[in-house]
Amino acid sequence: MGLDDRYGTVRSNIISMDPLPSLARCFAMISREELQLKVGQREDPRVQVAAFASQGKLDQRGQTREGRDSADLLVVCTHCKRHGHDKSRCFEIIGYPKHWKNRNGGKAGRG
Repeated sequence: MGLDDRYGTVRSNIISMDPLPSLARCFAMISREELQLKVGQREDPRVQVAAFASQGKLDQRGQTREGRDSADLLVVCTHCKRHGHDKSRCFEIIGYPKHWKNRNGGKAGRG
């Protein structure tokens, strides 16, 4: 069982990830791609261009700086129970990056 050719891009993205994403993350990525394919069949191309232009600046992972990737929000860490990552990427387990300012797990307010 596999993905048909319509999902070639997302299949390539998943295979190229190191480490490979969790099953939940793969499912979320494929679900998002499926939704985009369905929406793309119904929408006027001018609407898509306008939506893309309004996204703002993207970071290295293709996410807007204002918000998280919707697929990330579907993933829940089995260690800390927070959304946005799985256990293999949990800072409480692997350690916080040196540039990380708030090392207490996001419990302190900003400013």
